[in-house]
Amino acid sequence: MTTLPRVPYPDPSTIVGNLTPRQEQILALIGEGMTNREIGERLGVTEKTIKNSVTGLLACLNVQRRAQAAVYATVRRVTADLAAAGRGEPGGSDLPARPRGRP
Repeated sequence: MTTLPRVPYPDPSTIVGNLTPRQEQILALIGEGMTNREIGERLGVTEKTIKNSVTGLLACLNVQRRAQAAVYATVRRVTADLAAAGRGEPGGSDLPARPRGRP
């Protein structure tokens, strides 16, 4: 069986504050599973504008794939929810460890 290469997830401490408000908005919508077209419709801009914005966002996050950005957005949202509920540190210490390879 072929093993996929490991691609590191972005380190939140190097990103927070480096994203523009629009990038934050787009990242959250990517985390919800929306397509470029859906994001464009929601924000009132063209799909091409969103595509260009996503390219810049991926570069800021230092990731190559949209799926990596979606995972980052989801972990970030869950971590914030846990912190708001008083059940976790804003570093995600209460989150399960990232899976390593296939079980």
